Formats: sequence, C-alpha cells, structure tokens
Amino acid sequence: MTCKACGSDQLHDLLFREDVPIFQNMKYKNKIDALNATCDNLDIKICDICGMAHNVAFKSEIVDYCDSYENSQFYSPIYTNYVDEIINLLINKYNINNTNIVEIGCGNGKFLSTLAQRSNSNGFGFDPAFNENDNMGGGRNKKRILQLAESTKSRDYYM
Repeated sequence: MTCKACGSDQLHDLLFREDVPIFQNMKYKNKIDALNATCDNLDIKICDICGMAHNVAFKSEIVDYCDSYENSQFYSPIYTNYVDEIINLLINKYNINNTNIVEIGCGNGKFLSTLAQRSNSNGFGFDPAFNENDNMGGGRNKKRILQLAESTKSRDYYM
C-alpha cells in the first residue's frame, strides 16, 4: 500500500472503525432507511513522508451522490462567521487576490464563490456531489463549463 499523494510506502495507522455509514451528510426519509444505510470500513492511514491522511478502505463503486446528500453548513451563523475569518486570513495573510483559485471538494460552491468574489479572483471548483439544483455559488454543469471556458471569462466554474 502506498501514499496516494507522494507514492511512499511509509504509511501508519491513524484510525480504524468497522462498518460505519459511508456518508456523514445524507438525509434519510425515515428511520428504517437510515438504519439500512450503506456501511463499510474506515481505515485512515497517514504518510510519514508527506503527512497526507486518507481512507485506504475507500471504494468509489459504493458511493452514490444522490439527491439526499447534503453537505452545506451555511445555514449556521457560527459557520458563516468561521468562513469569513478563513477568507479574511487567506486574503490578508496569504495575499489571495487577483488570482485563480481551485477548490477540490467544493460542495455547492458557496465558499469558493464567496472567496473568489471578495478576492477579485477566478474560482474553479470540482466535486462529485455537485448538484446544479442546490447550487449556492452560480455553478454550472460540466458541458456548460467547457462552453464557458472556450467563450468567456466567467468568474466561477463548478463540476
């Protein structure tokens, strides 16, 4: 087994849990559906070389991002304040301004869209769970992204 980031074979155990739900952000219609949620092992290993931690037991074939998947936390004023602090830190301390920003795992695009707007930057977000109907940041589907990339300088792209 090797690190997905650097290829090192120097991984060590960080956390193991057996038979846990594969989604933490799924809304179920009823208790029976929740109790029958797809489960699998969680086996987090960390690389001694680069520090990357990842679930070596992850199986993409059992993951299905459907309409019940919900990852947004922007309904919370506490979370919104936290995001504002992070954005201020990125802009003021790390000089994130007038640049291109890529966010892997952008969810509905709200954080990326806010950061891009406040830093006068271009945002490019990627998330397998992206649902255009629940978009909070002006996102677009993959076909539309390719059209926009060829014809405009639109600010935010999501797929």
